[in-house]
Amino acid sequence: MKPIRLYRVILLLLLLALLEALLIPLRGRAQAPAADFTLFIPASIKDGEGAPPPPPPPSGSLPDELVSTWFNGVPPSKEYYDPVTGEWGDTAGLGEMYEFSANGAYVYAGFLRIQNGLCVTEVSTYKEGTAQAAGGELTLQPSLAKTRTVIRCGSNSDTTTDGPFDAVTMSYGVAETAGGQVQLTLSNAGNSASFYRQGMVQSLVGAWQRGDVTSGNFYDPDTEEFAPQTGAGAWYRFNADGTYSYGEFGYGTDDQGCALSGWVYQEGTLSIAGGKLTTTPTAGMARVDNACNPGAGETKPYVEAERSYTWFYRDRTTAEKLVLIPLEAFQEFIYLPE
Repeated sequence: MKPIRLYRVILLLLLLALLEALLIPLRGRAQAPAADFTLFIPASIKDGEGAPPPPPPPSGSLPDELVSTWFNGVPPSKEYYDPVTGEWGDTAGLGEMYEFSANGAYVYAGFLRIQNGLCVTEVSTYKEGTAQAAGGELTLQPSLAKTRTVIRCGSNSDTTTDGPFDAVTMSYGVAETAGGQVQLTLSNAGNSASFYRQGMVQSLVGAWQRGDVTSGNFYDPDTEEFAPQTGAGAWYRFNADGTYSYGEFGYGTDDQGCALSGWVYQEGTLSIAGGKLTTTPTAGMARVDNACNPGAGETKPYVEAERSYTWFYRDRTTAEKLVLIPLEAFQEFIYLPE
């Protein structure tokens, strides 16, 4: 067994020792599956009438299950709209976002961009206000509401209007899909839309392993020593605070046909957005032992690049498995709970 990641590490450490240079093989690219979505703006886009009402005080009554960032389609960037300067950022495609805070404050951003030949139409909406939830219903009262319409087709127009400021009440539900992603479903006037949560998923917390390797007795950060292993494999440990650690062990051969054994340990931060899981290492170590030169192995600092995966569960009711598919390679890694 020659795991791609460990083989790259083995090559890297050998070349560092011999040439002090890096040789990282290129990988093919795979595209992550896109989620289905429908634009869901909970109030009509029209000119507002009169001045906006004064913002009501935050209620502080939002349930924990709502307090998060939720997105549909392409998540708007943080530079989407600046309420202080009134400047709008660039948009692409179709996307929406709700951000609910524990004190009852909320932000909504939604955009649609359509291009037909040389003609481009963009509609962007941004709202801030307060939210209240009770009995499965969510009421949003905007105190700031902006809608921008841009048309570029022969002549150009770019207009921004205020409002509407009417409160909107929707039914809501939060549930975990069979694949493990947490969704918020909002329904209003016979229309429904689902939003994926950005943030840690509670069911992921814990240790997951594949092959013959587990997280226990793998690497000691205090002594910087790796433990001997009886077979190849890997493990992840995901923590509730959004951090993670990772270990992998495997075998390979060098150009002279010498047998190699390699260990990798990484730790860092974890981000989850719907079905996308991204690991960002902040520290790590690696070791390669060469059978032709026993006793010469050396443990060195090694930090991998950020990696993104499509993730989901399989066989949850029988023998639960965590499936990770790298976005840049056509592979499928299956992990079991430790």
